[in-house]
Amino acid sequence: MNKWGYKKRLVFLSVLTALLAASWIMTLVFESGRGSLRKAAYAWLPREAKDAADRIEISAARPEAGSPEKLELVRRNGVWRVFHDGAAYPAKEARVDDFLDALASRGAYPVRSSASPERLGLSEESASRITVRGGAGPPLLDLFVGNIDSSGRETYLRRAGGNEVRSGEDRFSGYIFSGRASWYDLAFIPEADADPAQVQRVTVRPPGGGPGEPLTLARSEGGWIISGVKNPDRPAAENYVRAVLGAGGEDFGGEDVQSRTFESGRLTVELGTGRIYTIRFGPPGESGRRPAAISVTGGSGVSGASPGCVYLVSEWTINRLFRPADFFESAASRP
Repeated sequence: MNKWGYKKRLVFLSVLTALLAASWIMTLVFESGRGSLRKAAYAWLPREAKDAADRIEISAARPEAGSPEKLELVRRNGVWRVFHDGAAYPAKEARVDDFLDALASRGAYPVRSSASPERLGLSEESASRITVRGGAGPPLLDLFVGNIDSSGRETYLRRAGGNEVRSGEDRFSGYIFSGRASWYDLAFIPEADADPAQVQRVTVRPPGGGPGEPLTLARSEGGWIISGVKNPDRPAAENYVRAVLGAGGEDFGGEDVQSRTFESGRLTVELGTGRIYTIRFGPPGESGRRPAAISVTGGSGVSGASPGCVYLVSEWTINRLFRPADFFESAASRP
């Protein structure tokens, strides 16, 4: 072997060794980086604790009001309710589930300086607070939520009883400060029963309708039979049924509307499951909204409705629910 062949082979081996060393170093760097990311991923609520939660308490800091706004959600018989002034109102199950998911989702929450939590809005007096409970004993989570950082995208957080301050994406303020009504399920008929295919009959007594016969929509093979309508418009009838199933209030009324009479219009929805919803309306109040009360009979299982609640309903919704008979007349048969 001549010396030039030997040198070429030596150069080749040297380059190969350098490449292998570089590859090994890069592997260590990337593994270290991935390890750092795994360590940075942090969840406030253990995923397994989500199903154990049966009470959520939210205290929203309101300096302008002088005292925090408090919200209490309680799960009973597998159904979430909003408790307010001694009454229980139906809660949006999906919203509660999304909130618990946000608390249980892992994300980047690096540790920040633990000095001066007051400056970060994390003192017990100034912070908002989220407490998740599951039965008796210590809470599953007790979390202070402080100020938003200068970027406007991250917030400071710390666990109650601890000094460690973390910061991360602001996933919680939208839930904390959205107001009580955003947690209410204000639908007259719960989603579990709001299947258009199950509606067999709708009976409508409009406000001020008098003692005459009510308007009825009864399902028949291939369409609808509507009282007083010679040629029913099937799409109009089906759109109306969907509007009834999707209707609801704007808020719940308090004790001031509990004693009102509910004789200004009535709507009855009969389902194929045997369940019957009767929605009775009262006259408009000072706000222009009408109170509505719901009763539920028949069927099996828990309906999710809250017969004891009084809904406050806009006049726009009233107009959609109480259609005149000619609304359902086929366009081809109209004069």
